[in-house]
Amino acid sequence: MSPGINTAAVLLSSYGNMPAERAANLIGMLLGVPVSAGFVDGASERLSSRLAGAGFDEAMQAALAAEPVLAADETPVNLIDPHVGLAGQDAGAPHVLVVRTPHRGLTWLRALGSRRAAAITAVLSFFTGFLIRDGYSAYQQLLPQLAGVQQCCQHVIRRCRAVTRLGPGSLQSWGADIIDVLREAHQAVDAALARGDPALDAELLAKLRERYDEAIAFGMRPAFSSRPRRSVRSGRPRSVLVVPGSLIKKAVAGST
Repeated sequence: MSPGINTAAVLLSSYGNMPAERAANLIGMLLGVPVSAGFVDGASERLSSRLAGAGFDEAMQAALAAEPVLAADETPVNLIDPHVGLAGQDAGAPHVLVVRTPHRGLTWLRALGSRRAAAITAVLSFFTGFLIRDGYSAYQQLLPQLAGVQQCCQHVIRRCRAVTRLGPGSLQSWGADIIDVLREAHQAVDAALARGDPALDAELLAKLRERYDEAIAFGMRPAFSSRPRRSVRSGRPRSVLVVPGSLIKKAVAGST
Protein backbone atom coordinates (compact mmCIF):
# COMPACT_ATOMS: atom_id res chain seq x y z
CA MET A 1 0.00 0.00 0.00
CA SER A 2 1.38 3.45 -0.91
CA PRO A 3 2.50 5.96 1.76
CA GLY A 4 -0.22 8.33 0.55
CA ILE A 5 -2.96 5.84 1.46
CA ASN A 6 -1.48 5.32 4.92
CA THR A 7 -1.25 9.11 5.34
CA ALA A 8 -4.92 9.46 4.43
CA ALA A 9 -5.80 6.82 7.02
CA VAL A 10 -3.82 8.66 9.72
CA LEU A 11 -5.35 12.04 8.88
CA LEU A 12 -8.92 10.75 8.82
CA SER A 13 -8.73 8.57 11.93
CA SER A 14 -6.40 10.59 14.17
CA TYR A 15 -6.66 14.19 13.02
CA GLY A 16 -10.24 13.91 11.77
CA ASN A 17 -11.36 11.64 14.65
CA MET A 18 -13.25 9.45 12.18
CA PRO A 19 -14.16 5.82 12.99
CA ALA A 20 -11.98 3.26 11.21
CA GLU A 21 -14.77 1.73 9.12
CA ARG A 22 -16.01 5.12 7.92
CA ALA A 23 -12.46 6.26 7.13
CA ALA A 24 -11.89 3.09 5.10
CA ASN A 25 -15.08 3.69 3.11
CA LEU A 26 -14.10 7.31 2.44
CA ILE A 27 -10.63 6.33 1.22
CA GLY A 28 -12.20 3.83 -1.16
CA MET A 29 -14.68 6.39 -2.52
CA LEU A 30 -12.26 9.32 -2.90
CA LEU A 31 -9.03 7.57 -3.83
CA GLY A 32 -10.38 4.45 -5.51
CA VAL A 33 -8.32 2.14 -3.31
CA PRO A 34 -10.26 -0.36 -1.19
CA VAL A 35 -8.86 -0.71 2.35
CA SER A 36 -10.16 -2.46 5.45
CA ALA A 37 -11.00 -0.98 8.82
CA GLY A 38 -8.08 -2.99 10.19
CA PHE A 39 -5.72 -1.22 7.80
CA VAL A 40 -6.94 2.15 9.09
CA ASP A 41 -6.59 1.00 12.70
CA GLY A 42 -2.94 0.13 12.11
CA ALA A 43 -2.05 3.28 10.19
CA SER A 44 -0.99 5.35 13.22
CA GLU A 45 1.07 2.47 14.60
CA ARG A 46 2.91 2.13 11.28
CA LEU A 47 3.60 5.86 11.23
CA SER A 48 4.77 5.79 14.85
CA SER A 49 7.19 2.96 14.05
CA ARG A 50 8.67 4.88 11.10
CA LEU A 51 9.04 8.05 13.15
CA ALA A 52 10.70 6.17 16.00
CA GLY A 53 13.15 4.60 13.58
CA ALA A 54 14.03 8.02 12.19
CA GLY A 55 14.73 9.45 15.67
CA PHE A 56 11.77 11.82 15.61
CA ASP A 57 11.25 12.05 19.37
CA GLU A 58 14.93 12.74 20.04
CA ALA A 59 15.03 15.44 17.37
CA MET A 60 11.82 17.05 18.64
CA GLN A 61 13.05 17.03 22.24
CA ALA A 62 16.33 18.66 21.21
CA ALA A 63 14.48 21.35 19.25
CA LEU A 64 12.10 22.07 22.15
CA ALA A 65 14.97 22.16 24.65
CA ALA A 66 16.54 24.98 22.64
CA GLU A 67 13.40 27.13 22.93
CA PRO A 68 13.34 29.86 25.64
CA VAL A 69 9.60 29.40 26.36
CA LEU A 70 7.28 26.39 26.11
CA ALA A 71 3.65 25.76 26.99
CA ALA A 72 2.36 22.45 28.35
CA ASP A 73 -1.09 21.08 29.05
CA GLU A 74 -2.64 17.65 29.43
CA THR A 75 -6.00 16.34 28.27
CA PRO A 76 -7.76 13.02 28.96
CA VAL A 77 -8.40 10.44 26.26
CA ASN A 78 -10.95 7.62 26.15
CA LEU A 79 -9.66 4.10 25.52
CA ILE A 80 -11.47 0.77 25.36
CA ASP A 81 -8.88 -0.66 27.76
CA PRO A 82 -7.01 2.15 29.56
CA HIS A 83 -4.55 -0.32 31.16
CA VAL A 84 -3.42 -2.27 28.10
CA GLY A 85 0.35 -2.31 27.61
CA LEU A 86 1.05 -0.40 30.84
CA ALA A 87 2.85 -1.50 33.98
CA GLY A 88 0.77 -1.39 37.14
CA GLN A 89 2.49 1.72 38.49
CA ASP A 90 1.92 3.59 35.21
CA ALA A 91 -1.74 2.69 34.68
CA GLY A 92 -4.38 5.23 35.57
CA ALA A 93 -6.46 7.70 33.62
CA PRO A 94 -4.80 7.98 30.17
CA HIS A 95 -3.91 11.51 29.02
CA VAL A 96 -2.11 13.20 26.16
CA LEU A 97 0.48 15.80 27.15
CA VAL A 98 0.79 18.64 24.63
CA VAL A 99 4.12 20.50 24.64
CA ARG A 100 4.45 23.38 22.20
CA THR A 101 5.98 26.74 21.49
CA PRO A 102 3.73 29.72 22.36
CA HIS A 103 3.45 30.78 18.73
CA ARG A 104 3.39 28.72 15.55
CA GLY A 105 6.29 26.34 15.45
CA LEU A 106 6.69 23.07 17.31
CA THR A 107 3.96 20.86 18.80
CA TRP A 108 4.81 17.56 20.53
CA LEU A 109 2.16 15.09 21.70
CA ARG A 110 3.14 12.52 24.32
CA ALA A 111 0.95 9.65 25.55
CA LEU A 112 0.66 9.33 29.33
CA GLY A 113 -0.68 6.26 31.10
CA SER A 114 -1.90 8.55 33.87
CA ARG A 115 -1.89 12.19 34.99
CA ARG A 116 0.45 11.46 37.86
CA ALA A 117 3.13 14.05 38.54
CA ALA A 118 5.93 11.58 37.84
CA ALA A 119 4.62 10.93 34.32
CA ILE A 120 4.49 14.63 33.47
CA THR A 121 7.85 15.58 34.99
CA ALA A 122 9.54 12.67 33.21
CA VAL A 123 8.48 14.02 29.81
CA LEU A 124 9.56 17.58 30.63
CA SER A 125 12.81 16.70 32.41
CA PHE A 126 14.84 18.04 29.46
CA PHE A 127 13.51 21.61 29.62
CA THR A 128 15.15 24.44 31.59
CA GLY A 129 13.52 27.57 30.15
CA PHE A 130 10.25 29.32 31.01
CA LEU A 131 7.16 27.11 31.16
CA ILE A 132 3.56 28.25 30.65
CA ARG A 133 1.14 25.88 32.39
CA ASP A 134 -2.20 25.65 34.16
CA GLY A 135 -2.63 25.38 37.92
CA TYR A 136 -2.00 21.62 38.15
CA SER A 137 0.41 21.07 41.04
CA ALA A 138 2.50 18.49 39.14
CA TYR A 139 4.24 21.26 37.22
CA GLN A 140 5.43 22.81 40.51
CA GLN A 141 7.86 19.92 40.88
CA LEU A 142 9.75 21.25 37.86
CA LEU A 143 10.53 24.61 39.52
CA PRO A 144 14.11 23.74 40.57
CA GLN A 145 15.14 23.11 36.95
CA LEU A 146 13.17 25.90 35.24
CA ALA A 147 14.14 29.50 34.62
CA GLY A 148 10.58 30.49 35.56
CA VAL A 149 6.90 29.65 35.21
CA GLN A 150 3.83 31.52 34.04
CA GLN A 151 0.20 30.70 34.74
CA CYS A 152 -1.77 30.32 31.53
CA CYS A 153 -3.59 33.63 31.01
CA GLN A 154 -6.80 31.85 30.00
CA HIS A 155 -6.84 30.12 33.39
CA VAL A 156 -6.18 33.43 35.16
CA ILE A 157 -9.05 35.05 33.24
CA ARG A 158 -11.37 32.15 34.10
CA ARG A 159 -10.64 32.58 37.80
CA CYS A 160 -11.02 36.35 37.62
CA ARG A 161 -14.45 35.90 36.07
CA ALA A 162 -15.39 33.67 38.99
CA VAL A 163 -14.27 36.40 41.41
CA THR A 164 -16.33 39.09 39.65
CA ARG A 165 -19.44 36.95 40.16
CA LEU A 166 -18.97 37.05 43.94
CA GLY A 167 -20.31 40.59 44.23
CA PRO A 168 -22.97 42.63 42.45
CA GLY A 169 -22.10 45.52 40.16
CA SER A 170 -18.57 46.84 40.71
CA LEU A 171 -17.94 45.15 44.05
CA GLN A 172 -15.42 42.71 42.59
CA SER A 173 -14.39 44.68 39.52
CA TRP A 174 -10.70 44.31 40.33
CA GLY A 175 -11.01 40.87 38.71
CA ALA A 176 -12.33 42.51 35.54
CA ASP A 177 -9.45 45.01 35.68
CA ILE A 178 -6.96 42.12 35.63
CA ILE A 179 -8.71 40.62 32.62
CA ASP A 180 -8.49 43.97 30.78
CA VAL A 181 -4.76 44.28 31.49
CA LEU A 182 -4.00 40.74 30.32
CA ARG A 183 -5.93 41.23 27.09
CA GLU A 184 -4.25 44.57 26.40
CA ALA A 185 -0.86 42.98 27.04
CA HIS A 186 -1.66 40.17 24.62
CA GLN A 187 -2.71 42.66 21.94
CA ALA A 188 0.43 44.71 22.53
CA VAL A 189 2.64 41.64 22.12
CA ASP A 190 0.89 40.66 18.89
CA ALA A 191 1.34 44.20 17.56
CA ALA A 192 5.02 44.19 18.50
CA LEU A 193 5.57 40.85 16.75
CA ALA A 194 3.80 42.13 13.64
CA ARG A 195 6.15 45.12 13.56
CA GLY A 196 9.17 42.92 14.10
CA ASP A 197 10.03 44.54 17.45
CA PRO A 198 12.26 42.40 19.71
CA ALA A 199 10.38 43.47 22.87
CA LEU A 200 7.52 45.58 24.16
CA ASP A 201 8.03 49.28 24.68
CA ALA A 202 9.52 49.62 28.18
CA GLU A 203 7.14 52.41 29.23
CA LEU A 204 4.08 50.49 28.02
CA LEU A 205 5.23 47.33 29.82
CA ALA A 206 5.82 49.27 33.04
CA LYS A 207 2.30 50.76 32.91
CA LEU A 208 0.71 47.37 32.27
CA ARG A 209 2.59 45.85 35.20
CA GLU A 210 1.63 48.76 37.45
CA ARG A 211 -2.08 48.37 36.64
CA TYR A 212 -1.91 44.59 37.12
CA ASP A 213 -0.09 44.88 40.46
CA GLU A 214 -2.51 47.55 41.67
CA ALA A 215 -5.51 45.33 40.92
CA ILE A 216 -3.87 42.29 42.56
CA ALA A 217 -2.90 44.30 45.64
CA PHE A 218 -6.46 45.53 46.04
CA GLY A 219 -7.89 42.04 45.68
CA MET A 220 -5.60 40.83 48.47
CA ARG A 221 -6.75 43.52 50.94
CA PRO A 222 -8.34 42.42 54.24
CA ALA A 223 -11.94 41.23 54.08
CA PHE A 224 -14.76 43.77 53.90
CA SER A 225 -12.55 46.79 53.36
CA SER A 226 -14.59 49.81 52.32
CA ARG A 227 -11.72 52.15 51.49
CA PRO A 228 -12.45 54.07 48.26
CA ARG A 229 -10.57 52.76 45.29
CA ARG A 230 -9.74 54.43 41.98
CA SER A 231 -11.01 52.47 39.03
CA VAL A 232 -8.35 51.24 36.61
CA ARG A 233 -10.82 51.85 33.79
CA SER A 234 -12.37 55.23 34.57
CA GLY A 235 -10.02 56.76 37.12
CA ARG A 236 -12.99 57.65 39.36
CA PRO A 237 -12.77 56.64 43.04
CA ARG A 238 -15.34 54.17 44.26
CA SER A 239 -16.01 52.04 47.35
CA VAL A 240 -15.47 48.33 46.85
CA LEU A 241 -16.35 45.43 49.11
CA VAL A 242 -13.62 42.78 49.24
CA VAL A 243 -14.90 39.34 50.20
CA PRO A 244 -12.95 36.96 52.46
CA GLY A 245 -10.24 34.91 50.82
CA SER A 246 -12.06 31.68 51.67
CA LEU A 247 -14.94 32.71 49.41
CA ILE A 248 -12.54 33.56 46.61
CA LYS A 249 -10.97 30.11 46.94
CA LYS A 250 -14.40 28.51 46.66
CA ALA A 251 -15.16 30.49 43.53
CA VAL A 252 -11.83 29.57 41.98
CA ALA A 253 -12.34 25.89 42.81
CA GLY A 254 -15.76 26.00 41.20
CA SER A 255 -14.37 27.46 37.99
CA THR A 256 -11.88 24.68 37.28
